[in-house]
Amino acid sequence: MNNKSSSVFLLVRVPEIEYGIKTGDVRTSARSAIVIPLGFASLASTIREKTDYKVKAVDLYAELFDKLEDLRNKEESETLRLITESLFEYIGMHKPSVIGFSALYIFQHKLVKEICMAVRGRYPDIRIYVGGYPTISPEMIFNDMDGCCDVIFIGEAENTVVKVLEAENSGASLGQINGIAFKDDKGVHVVHTLDLVQDLNSFPLPAYDMLPLEKYTSIIGRREFPIMTSRSCPFDCSFCSSFLYSGRKMRFRSAASLMEEIRILKDRFGAEFLWIRDDNFNVNKEHAKGFLRSLISNNLLMPWCDSSSFNANSIDEELLDLCKETLCKEIIIAVESGSQRVLKEIMKKRVDLDHVKKMVAHTRKLKLPVTIYFVVGNPGETKEEIHETIAYAGELKADHYVFSIATPFPGTRYHKVAIEKGYLSDNPDYILTLKYMGSVMDTENFTAEWLKDTQYDANIRLNFLENRKVLSSDKELMLEGLARYSATYLQYNFHAVARLLEGYLNMRVGNVEKGGRIFDNVENMLKNKTISDSYSKYFLWDTPATNAYNKWLAEKKGRGGK
Repeated sequence: MNNKSSSVFLLVRVPEIEYGIKTGDVRTSARSAIVIPLGFASLASTIREKTDYKVKAVDLYAELFDKLEDLRNKEESETLRLITESLFEYIGMHKPSVIGFSALYIFQHKLVKEICMAVRGRYPDIRIYVGGYPTISPEMIFNDMDGCCDVIFIGEAENTVVKVLEAENSGASLGQINGIAFKDDKGVHVVHTLDLVQDLNSFPLPAYDMLPLEKYTSIIGRREFPIMTSRSCPFDCSFCSSFLYSGRKMRFRSAASLMEEIRILKDRFGAEFLWIRDDNFNVNKEHAKGFLRSLISNNLLMPWCDSSSFNANSIDEELLDLCKETLCKEIIIAVESGSQRVLKEIMKKRVDLDHVKKMVAHTRKLKLPVTIYFVVGNPGETKEEIHETIAYAGELKADHYVFSIATPFPGTRYHKVAIEKGYLSDNPDYILTLKYMGSVMDTENFTAEWLKDTQYDANIRLNFLENRKVLSSDKELMLEGLARYSATYLQYNFHAVARLLEGYLNMRVGNVEKGGRIFDNVENMLKNKTISDSYSKYFLWDTPATNAYNKWLAEKKGRGGK
């Protein structure tokens, strides 16, 4: 515990936008939706409670969201200027001795580096910490920061940040602290051993009082909050890097602790919706069911969703029934592949594909929307097995599908295989620009380009043009689809197919004039070469939505419309 009660720790959430990564392919664009950041709020409360620092938390992503939207198609230098000038205002206001940057995704790296360099150039005496994405490859990222970062945090940082602050204030060495990377006269030191919080019930309430709650509500449209009931995942899937952050030993919170937090969220902060942010919420079925039963018995029901995914084999009808009863709005199931060989021999993941079909059928019976996660392009997978997965996905008749591209993150078996077999299609620094929807492996079975095209075609077919909410004549389903595609276009303003469906579904539910205006916008979008290169081919597909648009376009031209 330090004695400098006037010292300020400025905790900063870096905007979760792509920066400095030019691919020319909008299909790989990375940009996360606005949510209340649980880890960020947890760190703020930990530093406030367990140190003598005055903590100031600044969510630059939320604070600058509208302005960042306006700069989407402008020069990146304008985006950097906006962010750094805003940050400098906060630095001038609070005069911190330490700034901690929180950034979850590797695609943020170049932006983080530019911000840190700007701070180091103007305020050389401020200590600079970075946590989140550097866990993937701390030594490489530390070295690439070119001296503008003092400490990188590896994995969960609640314990570690307190120890680092104590050591630096007492003049002690950082060498005995787990879960950090730092540099001294002897060079760069990386201590990979994680310092995990064992008693999750000991966490103070996340510092939501420090965050711009009204801003989140205005962007999201409702008062939603995250909650964590457990940490870690015990499985050893070949593609997964989550163990680098939180290990593999499951840790659980008690029902009493969780109910108390939810009461506070509801009574003090006006929570209207909950996001469960566990690594694997239902891997322990009794824990998951116990939590849901506690919501019922404590009269704390409100709409909720699990943002990661359910373990497929741990789902049963009783759990799904409880989800429905407790106002769950969507189930996400991690299936990963429709090929039993890929699951068993490549992914090392246990999934009963027949069981999944039964569980998805039960969600339809309950009218409980379901999203299915898949990973395609696994090293050793064939083209035929990728198509097998896509075909299996179509058989499920789910509401939504996520087809991620296998990414060889350092520390995973996929990375080891990719290095050994020379699969990587980019230079060794590819790690610094990794994106979940980017394709970086050329294997003996497929090229990175073929994989991206195949993955995106499946996404457009199953999630958009042939999705059941588009093909249905049920108005309720159509309105659900309209909301989803409107949100997609809001997040990705180049997505011509999402915009097409927004217009098409408006027409189908009776908003013909609005649908026509949106079709006008689609026509203009497709005049942009970058957008057209990615999306024009889908307008040649024989589907109800594309046929309706092409008929509208022909009639417009027949009337002499421009």
